[in-house]
Amino acid sequence: YVPTEGWIYDQEPEPDGFRVPELEQGTTIVFKKDQLTLRMVYDKFLPFGQKQTDLYEPLYTGGYHSRPDMRLDVYDGEGYIGSLITDFKYRPVNSIWNPRAGRQNKVMKQLDNYQSSFRSTWFLKGRMPVQILDSMLPVSEVWAAYPKNDDSPVDEGSLQYRIRLMPLTPGQDHKDLIDSLSNVIQKLLERASVSWPSR
Repeated sequence: YVPTEGWIYDQEPEPDGFRVPELEQGTTIVFKKDQLTLRMVYDKFLPFGQKQTDLYEPLYTGGYHSRPDMRLDVYDGEGYIGSLITDFKYRPVNSIWNPRAGRQNKVMKQLDNYQSSFRSTWFLKGRMPVQILDSMLPVSEVWAAYPKNDDSPVDEGSLQYRIRLMPLTPGQDHKDLIDSLSNVIQKLLERASVSWPSR
């Protein structure tokens, strides 16, 4: 994917060098590849009603948690096909998702809320019967990115909620993250390409 606009990609070169600006709340960076466009939105509140949305701000929520650290909205040549939500957690993985505690902690509730409460009237608009779209959620997965500092096994029970615990540590191999991102985008494309009979 090639970054085309947003943050440092909107800057003109300066005579005395290149300055990296602060990544401000609400910053959007756009990436393109063939017919695909990815819009990465940093630290922005979602509105609480569909009237405040548009094609490039497609999500709203009625949930308590409305400000994910990062949102990746995916578009094909016909429109919006879904999102990946990521929150960055600077803590051990067992402090993020620990089903052995017997109840959800605050972080588990937050991540589950991102997955189950985000809605969109722009999601696959015009491609499927409304009755089908009403039962589908635009957020394919929620990732909790955390620094991995040992080889302890990670409880994969979060996957039943479409929540993925994603190790992200500077200086380490990020092949799993890259592969997982590719898989998320591929699944969105496959879902968008399903043909439904017209009525």
